[in-house]
Amino acid sequence: MVEPFQRVVIDLIGPLPCTEDKNMYVLSLIDLATRWAEMVPLRSITAPNVAEGLFSIFSRVGFPIEIQSDRGSQFMSELFAEFTKLAGIKHLFSTPYHPQTNGVVERLDTTIKAMLRKLSAHNPAEWDRYLSAVLFAYRQQPHSSTGFSPFFLLFGRTPRGPMSMLRDAMTDKEAPCDKFLKFHYIQDLHKRMEEARVLAQQNVDKVALATRERQNPKSRLKTFSPGDDVLVLLPDAANKMTLSLRGPFKVLKKVTRVVYSVDMNGKANSFHVNLLRKYYNRSGFEELTSQTALICPSESDVLHSSSSETGLVSSVADLELLSDGTESIDRILDACPAAIINEEDGSELGCEMPTVPPAQVKSEVEISPNLSPSQLADVHEVLDEFADVITSRPGHTKTVVHVIRLKSDTIVRTNPYPIPFAAQAFVEAEVRSLLELGVIERSTSPYCSPIVLVRKKDGSLRLCIDFRKLNALTVQDATNIPLPEDLFTQLSHSTIFTSCDLSKAYWQIPVHQSCRHYTAFQTSLGLMQRTKLPFGLMTGPATFIQLMRLVLADMKNVVCYFDDTLLHTSNWSQHIEGLRCLLSTLRRHGLTVNPKKLVIAKPSVEFLGHKVAGGTMSPLPQKIDKIIQLQAPSTKKNLRSLLGLVTYYRSFVPDFATLTKPMTDLLRKGTPERIHWSQECQASFEAIKIALSTQPILIIPDGQEVFIVRSDASNYGIGAALLQMRDGILRPCKYASRKLLPR
Repeated sequence: MVEPFQRVVIDLIGPLPCTEDKNMYVLSLIDLATRWAEMVPLRSITAPNVAEGLFSIFSRVGFPIEIQSDRGSQFMSELFAEFTKLAGIKHLFSTPYHPQTNGVVERLDTTIKAMLRKLSAHNPAEWDRYLSAVLFAYRQQPHSSTGFSPFFLLFGRTPRGPMSMLRDAMTDKEAPCDKFLKFHYIQDLHKRMEEARVLAQQNVDKVALATRERQNPKSRLKTFSPGDDVLVLLPDAANKMTLSLRGPFKVLKKVTRVVYSVDMNGKANSFHVNLLRKYYNRSGFEELTSQTALICPSESDVLHSSSSETGLVSSVADLELLSDGTESIDRILDACPAAIINEEDGSELGCEMPTVPPAQVKSEVEISPNLSPSQLADVHEVLDEFADVITSRPGHTKTVVHVIRLKSDTIVRTNPYPIPFAAQAFVEAEVRSLLELGVIERSTSPYCSPIVLVRKKDGSLRLCIDFRKLNALTVQDATNIPLPEDLFTQLSHSTIFTSCDLSKAYWQIPVHQSCRHYTAFQTSLGLMQRTKLPFGLMTGPATFIQLMRLVLADMKNVVCYFDDTLLHTSNWSQHIEGLRCLLSTLRRHGLTVNPKKLVIAKPSVEFLGHKVAGGTMSPLPQKIDKIIQLQAPSTKKNLRSLLGLVTYYRSFVPDFATLTKPMTDLLRKGTPERIHWSQECQASFEAIKIALSTQPILIIPDGQEVFIVRSDASNYGIGAALLQMRDGILRPCKYASRKLLPR
């Protein structure tokens, strides 16, 4: 391309932090001949907005002959097609899932975003104010491929920028006089611009040739023939950020040197050759023996999965032996020895992954002792298969990202709280550990929240951050928390249970890059900020609930309350298959399970403070023991704590409101803070202890059976019992009661 704006490439950037003008996206455009860049901030990326943004550019530089873009919904819309038709522009599309086709504009996007990130570090919500300055700096610098600045190739002169003005001021250089604006100057300018564009195109060709000479010896062009069976690398149905191989499909024809048309269930789609893998049927594996080596050239950095025994290559560019489109690469490479070797001499490269021995993981998992030998073998097979998922090391999900939205631009900065001398060593060690895990990173943020130390049940300390001032400025999330009663109802027919907790659940969710500076906190090692979701943020629970709902959306017989996940079934084959499906889903979303909190195939299980077994539920014995050991309170604060503890099990106690009336009367307005604990209050307290210590059991209600409600009332309260028939006996599902107001 020699003529300016003969072909332009366009793309969209975002979402970015919302600005004062409500801009969250950027329409980017680059001219292939001059590398001239244009950027238009947008509030949304609908087809009309994109078309208007392009028109604002073309009204200044003229309409191009060709536009190249990806296959985004905005560019594929009927409105955009009509826009290009009216403007007389030919619209070219890149091949699906191959961003290298638009590499010029993708490189531009990366450069501009990096420049904006540095300029707007102190206030990311003002990035659109710096867009013009960033573009000016980009346009006046010589481009690596052309050797000239985009400004010179388009206008034939070097722009007068800050450095030029400084030079003129220091040298007292006078402005050019009118004699330079003669006809011969215009001719000379036109000649120089044409020569520069020719030289620029020659430089582009040289750079492209050098790149090919550097890359071609390390790569080979794959070719397919019509009728060949291939697998296509496409986004995963559950997570668009994850690619998986699907197929096999038939090759219809060769469109270009690197593009093939593939029959996708009766519809012809074009794909870049890099997204295609030749398919071999399962018989190809029969030729593999323990002495066979499978060599997989990689076009990018080789990644490892944390396998229980060896780190298997999980990111390869050209794998030519696959059994089917759904089998993972790790499983295939496990069929034969795999190693990372030096391409030149074949020597093995050291790239070991620190892993936990399988035996140690199994010893931490609690497995039901009532299993038969065959059932126990099934469990151990699953543990071996998903040893990378069952680990105390937190994972990293890409399914959701935590975003912090503030009501105002007020900077929250609180002086750090003093740390006791005895705890300073713990804090420093904890900060170093978090840095090593990648949970935090060093920061230059103007925000700062203080550290607080919280003592856990076992007496050890936990490092927390006091985000109360930040939470006061945070926009709330409307995501609702699931009701425990709704979850218990799903367990009525289940007899086998597996419960699990995620390993440091919040730490598996990344914080959006644009929001990390809000989480900054001061330490003895300097200012740090969170890269993973911390405890204490007001919208943290909502983000985690959204994650678990997305992860478990298609899972049957699985209930979840935050990270407490429970698999429940009525037979063994269904349970072991459900366990494998659950762990596979967690792996696909980059999540890990704490082996110490994994309880497998128990006939009864602890869930949300209750013991669930065979369609029944009861209070946890350790919680009841704690209630029995409570002493009489002396203040309203102590009384509220006592009532809060016993009220959690009020559905197990008939007439709970009437029994607790003497105690709740002490909390009326106008009563003194120091309460008078009468004999009536003590008798009420003892009655509650007796009611809970008799190990009350409720049946879990079955929505398919008939419900019976029995109610009663007195001068002080009303009560009811929800009943259902089980085994010919009328049994309680729940007790409900309420104290009447003094009216």
